[in-house]
Amino acid sequence: MANMVETETTPRLISHHRKIVKPFFLNFYSELVKSIDLAKEKIWIATYVINIHFFRKWKKTTKLFDTICHKHKKGVDVRFIVDHPKKNRPNWNVNNFSVKLLQNEGIPVRMPKHGETAHGKIAIIDNYVCFVGSHNLTDGSLNNPFEVTIRIFDPRTIQEMIDWYDRIWHLYCIDWEVLF
Repeated sequence: MANMVETETTPRLISHHRKIVKPFFLNFYSELVKSIDLAKEKIWIATYVINIHFFRKWKKTTKLFDTICHKHKKGVDVRFIVDHPKKNRPNWNVNNFSVKLLQNEGIPVRMPKHGETAHGKIAIIDNYVCFVGSHNLTDGSLNNPFEVTIRIFDPRTIQEMIDWYDRIWHLYCIDWEVLF
């Protein structure tokens, strides 16, 4: 299969026989953690909701948080863009609590500066993989069979996502303000 001629109907492959684009459903969490484990330079994440169950170590989001913090301590550039809902709106408490945990670890978190909704769900790992889809970083979303996220290995598309994230980070976001 690695020697096949690429046509419009055949999948584009990279040298290690993976599809350039692959969908993930209930298995997104394990693929994301594997990719984060391999990160050497950057982990840039944008999410609408993040819910870290700090005291429930068996939860997927807690394990994800621990993995990300470990990489941050090893010098990987970790950044988050997280939606900042208005007070007493859905997700207000969980986002505030989870962002405070990230900030306590020294991880920078930004939010839209003009009150826009940050609804994108993206994870960029180094310059080799990007995930784009519907999964929020909550256990409910990570265990929901109706969520889907696409893994992308295409270098040009990944560079476009890096450029987008960097532009949003610098031009359209401000540092997160935790409000309780």
